[in-house]
Amino acid sequence: MENLGFLLAIGCALFVIFVVPYFDKKKSEVEYKVQV
Repeated sequence: MENLGFLLAIGCALFVIFVVPYFDKKKSEVEYKVQV
């Protein structure tokens, strides 16, 4: 069970590192298009 929690922590870290900035960039692009 400890191993599962460890993998879950790594998965969350990778999600935050890769997915959040990607959506942040998409959101910025959409807001930019709305302003223009």
